[in-house]
Amino acid sequence: MNHVRLFLIASVAAVGLIVPGSVGAGGAVTPLLTATVGSATAPEAYQISLADSTGTKVTHVDPGQYTIVVHDYATLHNFHLSGPGVDQATAVETPEQATWS
Repeated sequence: MNHVRLFLIASVAAVGLIVPGSVGAGGAVTPLLTATVGSATAPEAYQISLADSTGTKVTHVDPGQYTIVVHDYATLHNFHLSGPGVDQATAVETPEQATWS
């Protein structure tokens, strides 16, 4: 019986890792976006991207709630997201890992 319970707990935990986004207020799923500046192997490469949870490139973000994970490896440029009601940026001079809501 304990093996069955452990299997069920592990299965539920694994499903939680697979489902993209997170649950916000009211039970709505908050989409997860990932921003990357440079790369771990080439931090100063002028590569700046934003992708959704499937890895698809994002060029426009509709108004709403999002969780954005930023991997900024660069020290010469940064990631800056701005628009109506939004103005978030990483530092230019230092690498930074951040999560924005």
